[in-house]
Amino acid sequence: MKILLINKFFYKKGGADVYFLNLGRLLEQAGHEVAYFSMRHPNNLKTEWSKYFVSRVDFTERQGWTRELGKAGRFFYSFEAKRNLKKLLQDFEPDVVHLHNIYHQLSSSVLDVLKNHSARKVMTLHDYKLICPNYKLFTQGALCERCYRKKYYKAVLHKCLQNSALASLLAAVEMYWTKSRQI
Repeated sequence: MKILLINKFFYKKGGADVYFLNLGRLLEQAGHEVAYFSMRHPNNLKTEWSKYFVSRVDFTERQGWTRELGKAGRFFYSFEAKRNLKKLLQDFEPDVVHLHNIYHQLSSSVLDVLKNHSARKVMTLHDYKLICPNYKLFTQGALCERCYRKKYYKAVLHKCLQNSALASLLAAVEMYWTKSRQI
């Protein structure tokens, strides 16, 4: 089979990334043809698929307000990811697309592309991102379910991301945006 694996990082940054990379290796060892879609980064492993990867964005680096505004836009939707993934799908023609962590660096724009593609799709959820803006269901030293049932504004009230109202607002708005599109 031809399998496309999608994850925002193409190096061992965290557990989800280790799983994603190990899965790709195991699929290749089992005789499947595997392609990857990710973000460019100096720590990335070498791959022939990097020509399709999106440009690097680091949401922890602080830059001028115009760059910050551009990063905020990409947080919600990446036209570059949409364009690059379309090209990869045309060139590779996968049977299966397996998504992992796509939020922020790749964005839900990849789901727009995949919605009309004939390949089977599956997504492994490595965290609570689809129901909690801070991914953890944990904040201020305790379990937290305040955002349950699409009450993402509560993340802003409690500064659940980086103890920052602005970061929490951005994450909450992104959650409302993604849910409103129901991809």
